[in-house]
Amino acid sequence: MQDLDFLNETLFNQMLWLEQKRAERSGRGSMLVLLNLSSLLDGSRRNYQIFKRIAKALTSCFRETDIKGWCQEDTTIGVILTEVTSTDQMVRDRIYSKMFEKLCESLSPKDAKKIEISFQT
Repeated sequence: MQDLDFLNETLFNQMLWLEQKRAERSGRGSMLVLLNLSSLLDGSRRNYQIFKRIAKALTSCFRETDIKGWCQEDTTIGVILTEVTSTDQMVRDRIYSKMFEKLCESLSPKDAKKIEISFQT
């Protein structure tokens, strides 16, 4: 699934480490959004099409400066939101709502509900 414009697991984890260090130095926050796709996968070729749809949905949700990659190759996608001014629950709820809406447009609502979305600050 490397051709979906996502960093591979090793590069993504390096970027996560660098972003955490940058955020500590600058005092500006960052947030990590994790999308666990394992409930959606069935081991078939259909998975690639699902990943393409998810990648398209995520592209419309986040800024170009945000970093997308695999936290766990082919099962968990991570998005590093850089330069976040607030990480409170209201912000996380807005991000979640926007992501869920876009995922429902790209997948069926039933499939979108299978994606576990979590936040780390």
